[in-house]
Amino acid sequence: MADLQKTVEIVFGGRNELSKTIGQVESSLDSLTGGTQVFADMADNVLRAETAVAALALAAAGLSIEQAGTFSDQFAEITTMIDANASELGGYRQEILDYANTSTQSLSDITGSVYSAISAGVKYTDALGVMSEAEQLAVAGKAPLKDSLVALASTMNAYGAATSEAGDYSDIFFTAVKQGQTTIPELAAAMSQATGVAAAAGVPFDDLSAAVAALTASGMPTSQAITSIKAALSNIIKPSSDAAKAAESLGIQFDTQALKTQGLSGFLQTLNTATGGNVETMGKLFGSVEGLNGVMVLSTDSSGKFADAMQAMENRAGATNEAYAKMVDNFELNNQKLVNNLQTVLVGIGTPLLDEYGDVVNALIANLQGIGGAINAGDLDGLLNIFEGVFSDIEALLTNMAQ
Repeated sequence: MADLQKTVEIVFGGRNELSKTIGQVESSLDSLTGGTQVFADMADNVLRAETAVAALALAAAGLSIEQAGTFSDQFAEITTMIDANASELGGYRQEILDYANTSTQSLSDITGSVYSAISAGVKYTDALGVMSEAEQLAVAGKAPLKDSLVALASTMNAYGAATSEAGDYSDIFFTAVKQGQTTIPELAAAMSQATGVAAAAGVPFDDLSAAVAALTASGMPTSQAITSIKAALSNIIKPSSDAAKAAESLGIQFDTQALKTQGLSGFLQTLNTATGGNVETMGKLFGSVEGLNGVMVLSTDSSGKFADAMQAMENRAGATNEAYAKMVDNFELNNQKLVNNLQTVLVGIGTPLLDEYGDVVNALIANLQGIGGAINAGDLDGLLNIFEGVFSDIEALLTNMAQ
């Protein structure tokens, strides 16, 4: 009982003393700064700050979910081309994000190009390596990543090249652009017309590209130059009877074996020497007008462009990388790297939230379906009638105002 009495005295005594102290503090604050209003203002400011932080956090979460959802959709498309288990896919997903952190290309361009590479027959484990070479070619040649990737992948397929040769093929493409009047997108769009025929005829890709560069340097559009070379090679692979007779009378071998043995440049020089550069005699060998046009430019090579292009192809090693190094640190590409790093962070934040977001969406769908069912069943007729009445009154009011 004594303890209880003592406790009561302490509590109430303390309370009385505390009341005096608070009163003194309030009195001092009133005289200095407006009293308890300071605490009220402080509380309002804290509340506003907390609200702003909460709003920013919610916006960041929403943006993270959006970025994670977009990347997940893009990666899901890639997985349709891959035969791998969940663990392997998870590792590959992270490899793409890691690649994006150091890339000059957008995340969406990277995922799209990976898909294109795999669909072109590149193993998914090699796709990022091929794309790295394609990216350097895209930057060096100021071309879209997808165009560079398609040009590389399709050409390597035509020649049966290994993925380890992607860097060399990239150097050939860039050298063709540098020596001619053409672009990577133009080559990507048209080169496949000739690569199959050239590979079958034993013409290496660097010789083919040198010929394209020389023809475009002489003013011929890229697609026309490639069509011309294709037609000429077709005439050599399958000579007409007139061509066979003309070759026999000239004492030359006119077939793919001679082409493989002498090389494209040497073969055309032999023809030029044998025919004396006479267009009519050359026309008997090449029945195609398109083919003849290109052959006359390349065989005479009066401008020396073909010889220059062939020499440049001999010295092509490292051409793409050298040009890439000059371009990679420019303002726009550095900004893209910054954006990529921000996106990968947001993807990392948003990915764990996707499941919860899906649950929220499903719950909202269920509510909307419930409302739709209630409307169809007539359960909300009373509420809808009220709305109809309100809108009717508004219509009447506006009509009267108009009158």
